[in-house]
Amino acid sequence: MAPVGRRDLAQHGCRGGVHKKMRLEQPIATFILGIGGIALAIAGILSHVSTLLNDAGDVIIPFTFVMLVDWLYVQRRRTAAAAFFEHPHDFTGRIVPSSIASVIVGFVIGYWGNHFLPGLFYNTLPLPVVGGIVAAALYALAATARPRPSTAAATAPPTVTPTA
Repeated sequence: MAPVGRRDLAQHGCRGGVHKKMRLEQPIATFILGIGGIALAIAGILSHVSTLLNDAGDVIIPFTFVMLVDWLYVQRRRTAAAAFFEHPHDFTGRIVPSSIASVIVGFVIGYWGNHFLPGLFYNTLPLPVVGGIVAAALYALAATARPRPSTAAATAPPTVTPTA
């Protein structure tokens, strides 16, 4: 690994050099967060933690399943190693509608699935897991229908530029 110089830091957004650590920075932050946690526990926030974790799981589990399919199936199959860490140049390169739709469907199944799914689905596995599996399957199906970027670029007709 190459040594990092001040010029390298400036190129990557770190202006003014490296952050100088203070000796008491971590103990002070720990103390403040501890006092805040005790105050919230006394105020009664612990009675709402279960609801928060259940609601967060309804979104996080389908999102995680879609991310796993994207990493294991879509990106490894389509993206060249050299282009893997390049930032997309436009908004459409950053947002994939099929992934958003898959996570939304997974959330709907995980949150309201007990109202419309047979009991087999929510008695065997937790509904967020069923929603995650459905979301992953939908995203994988949508990814197989999408053309590969390298294939689309290879099949594009060559452009001829006039010479002077």
